Amino acid sequence: MTETKTERYVTYAAFDDFKKHDFQEVRDDIKDIRTELKGIHSEMNDIRMDLSDFKGEMRGELKSLNVRIDQIFESLKFYKMMIVVLFLTPLVDRMISFFFEH
Repeated sequence: MTETKTERYVTYAAFDDFKKHDFQEVRDDIKDIRTELKGIHSEMNDIRMDLSDFKGEMRGELKSLNVRIDQIFESLKFYKMMIVVLFLTPLVDRMISFFFEH
């Protein structure tokens, strides 16, 4: 059976070497992540601004579309009324002539 010897204490030089090498890599990675997050944050702000502009444009387009549809319905109401008047006028004329001329 082999015995494994674990060292409980390390020297300052070994710890400093560990700090310089391993901790520096972690610090560099954290700095890289921070810069990437700043870039992503600015891109998200740009996207948010674009979406708010797009939202305003779509509201304007929907309002104009709503006005156009309302105008179409108003013109259809007018044409329906004209068709009813055109068909009812001869009928009313016949009824008047039937009742008052005989």
